[in-house]
Amino acid sequence: MQNNKQKLCNALVPVIREIKGFYNLLRLEYRGSRGLVYAVFSTGIQKVIDVDGLSDEALTMAILSGVTEVMPEDSFQRFLNQQRERIKELRQKGWDNNEILWQLTGVVAATAWEDVELSFTASQLSQIFDLVLNQNEKERLHNARQGA
Repeated sequence: MQNNKQKLCNALVPVIREIKGFYNLLRLEYRGSRGLVYAVFSTGIQKVIDVDGLSDEALTMAILSGVTEVMPEDSFQRFLNQQRERIKELRQKGWDNNEILWQLTGVVAATAWEDVELSFTASQLSQIFDLVLNQNEKERLHNARQGA
């Protein structure tokens, strides 16, 4: 049975690379004695997915969602509100935009190299970093992108 689960993991690697865009996924390692799958990336990151006792179909779904897990919207909104409040505090302390951007970058990357990382969509990242810009700066950036 362990060989079948590993074969399934091996078959999922190219699917995850192509469909989900995780081109840096090296391999999926099934560890039956623990009921875990380790997703190993070229960056050194490993995501651990609990698949203990799952059927092949359920294992497939668990791997697909575990490897590509993105922060759910309700959690993201809480995270965004926390950052908004933190930015207000930093502005009151006299921090400028560059200092705040560095701080935000650190927050976003804080879980890198951990078993469970925060993952954001591109639009979520845009919302996070837009917190730093005031409306005039947003309009100027938008116009620059539009070629105006």
